[in-house]
Amino acid sequence: MPNRSIRHSCHSKLNGLDKVWSDPTESSLKEYKYLPYGKYTLMVEVMTKSGQKLSQTSYSFEVAPPFYWSTTAIILYFLLFLGLIYGSSVYNRYLFQVKKDKIRIEEEDWAIFETNFDRIHENFFRILHLKYPVLTSNDLRLCAYLCLNLSSKDMAHLLNISLKGVEVGRYRIRKKIGLPSTKSLSEFMIEFK
Repeated sequence: MPNRSIRHSCHSKLNGLDKVWSDPTESSLKEYKYLPYGKYTLMVEVMTKSGQKLSQTSYSFEVAPPFYWSTTAIILYFLLFLGLIYGSSVYNRYLFQVKKDKIRIEEEDWAIFETNFDRIHENFFRILHLKYPVLTSNDLRLCAYLCLNLSSKDMAHLLNISLKGVEVGRYRIRKKIGLPSTKSLSEFMIEFK
């Protein structure tokens, strides 16, 4: 009787990915692509055509996470996040200090302007404040610029407000001093004594 070779097949299961065993195949090659990171065990059984198990083996391995999910990367992300918070805090403190210094300099300059303006315009601020005590310091500034007959655009720039803000300020002053709408506010301030 001639010697016949025993034909066999194998099937496999990758624990951690496959739920069931693969269909039996004569190929001894099994390929998996793009496995998610994690731990796996590849189990392989070799069987005869009749279903008799000839051998079984297993191989455990681990797919490492990509660098952006590694422990080192997570620590770097955390440090970067802390650096951003710290940098943002330092930058905000810097902006606050710059604004504070700018205001201190818009206040020192204003005090010099007010003194010189009062000298030239015969106590304009003192008399205006005595006649209309409801006027605020911002109202008085706008009144000085009106007295100088500056344009709304120039006043907006000097007061660091919008053109709409200048118009609202004009309306508020007109109302506080009781000036009729027929009279020009700029003319009133220019003629004010």
